[in-house]
Amino acid sequence: MCGRGANTFSPEQLQRIFDITNMGNNTRNQSGGSGGTTHQNENTSTQIDQLNLQSVTDNDERYVPEYVCSYNLGATNILASIHDSATNGTSKETSNIVRTFQPLKWGISPVWNKKMTIINSRSETFRQKSIFSRMKRCVIIFSGYYEWKKKGKTRTPYYHTYHNESEPIVVAGLWSQRMKEGKPVDFPRCVILTTKPNQQTKSIHNRMPAILDKNMIDTWICSGYKHYEVAKLCRPYSGKLKITKVSQYVNSIAHKDKKCIKKDVSEESLMDKYLKPQKTKFVSGIKREFNRSQEDEDPFFSLKKTKTMKIKTSPKRIKPLKKEKRRKK
Repeated sequence: MCGRGANTFSPEQLQRIFDITNMGNNTRNQSGGSGGTTHQNENTSTQIDQLNLQSVTDNDERYVPEYVCSYNLGATNILASIHDSATNGTSKETSNIVRTFQPLKWGISPVWNKKMTIINSRSETFRQKSIFSRMKRCVIIFSGYYEWKKKGKTRTPYYHTYHNESEPIVVAGLWSQRMKEGKPVDFPRCVILTTKPNQQTKSIHNRMPAILDKNMIDTWICSGYKHYEVAKLCRPYSGKLKITKVSQYVNSIAHKDKKCIKKDVSEESLMDKYLKPQKTKFVSGIKREFNRSQEDEDPFFSLKKTKTMKIKTSPKRIKPLKKEKRRKK
């Protein structure tokens, strides 16, 4: 379902990567001034770790989102997005698109339930629901995203990113802002779209974000296209992702530092299992050796060695020898 993500790119970096035309005057830094922050990606991640991260509240009179880089973004946090601000809303010429940078608050609240926060929608059905059909399209930028694998009562987090971690992940999204008499009455908000998982990620979760290639951005955000015309762009990602098992540290949304994406080494890795030393078993005085990798690779190994595998390895208790009685002469 993708309810958590990370973004460590500054507005200046995103402008350079995506060739953004209009950075606008719609961001402010933590000191309250306008313009983007100066956070860098993981190469200078210590700057992010030392930040006093603050959340944006709906009481802000200006309704201007505060853009903050973070390794752990969740509902109501601020996400980076790109949308089309061109005025010619009926043109399908992507050359007329004005790529505009826009920080958005993650999650929308329906009119009938202000306490509910919706953070995503299925790409297959969003255009059929009135709450989403009136929203505009955008792309959401992540450094990576988290998914939790459920097994019984345990939930294990995994971090998904590109193998080239300096390349942002682009996800299809929707955004809107409530207005009254031409003035905003709330923060601009967004939801991300999800799709079916690909072969690589289906063992972790039954949904994944609708990841778009860079050459699809203009088509997706172009206001000249209707939702049903571009919905086909939301499909399972065809490439390979870098998936890392991370620790339970990321479970707390209060944790925002780089430790969230560090590999979890608390348990034995899969490679360690294959590098285990050979085990030795004795069956009726005959020495038999086998390697754990042989058992895993050969599907019939367990059948061949069934009797051997069930034999207890603990040595039998040896009864003490009885003392021989001395014969009387």
